[in-house]
Amino acid sequence: EVENLDYEKKEYVHFPKTVKYDLHTQMQSSDYNKSLCKKIKPEEFNRDFYNENGGLSSPLIFKCDQKRLGMKMVDKSFEFEQVAQMVGRNRIIPVTSDTNNTGIWLQLDGLVEYVRKPPHQRDQIYNSISLEFSNSGLADHVCAPALVRELDWGLRWPDSAKFRTVVLEDDGTHSIQNHYPRAEHFCLITAAGAFTNFHVDFHGSSVWYHVKKGKKVWF
Repeated sequence: EVENLDYEKKEYVHFPKTVKYDLHTQMQSSDYNKSLCKKIKPEEFNRDFYNENGGLSSPLIFKCDQKRLGMKMVDKSFEFEQVAQMVGRNRIIPVTSDTNNTGIWLQLDGLVEYVRKPPHQRDQIYNSISLEFSNSGLADHVCAPALVRELDWGLRWPDSAKFRTVVLEDDGTHSIQNHYPRAEHFCLITAAGAFTNFHVDFHGSSVWYHVKKGKKVWF
């Protein structure tokens, strides 16, 4: 039984805008569970492992060539300039300015020019997370691990269940066309200090990330 419960009382929690931490100190803390990350052989990373462990619920560490996981990634010399060449310099993409929390649209060429500047010469902190490149040359150089592709609903979604459009022709005939949003490959280009707020990806889907350059911290 709860007494003196006041439904009219409103209390607001003020969250800090910045959180300072030291990654090395956090990992050395007694609160850090070192057994959280598991090391397995690439040959064990298959559907049997997925089923026996109830999914991919723990971080996995592999020390092997990426080919043994069935994945492919651009080489070490790959730079922002090549992204623009393969995807299209004039491609217009949405970009968030973390400096004033506003959304803008930029040409990809302009974003590449921005990230090539030294940090002290940037007047904004840009965060680009919506560059989908499935239908570009860059898609030929990136491939998720074999198990990730095996579990990918997007690759196995039946044509009959995709959004369809009926096109009526002038001669009285019609055709049916499949239209569905491409959400397979995204290239994230973010400046140092950029922050992406808490969010749920498409319909709660899981996401495979590969950090090509710099670092990314998840909370």
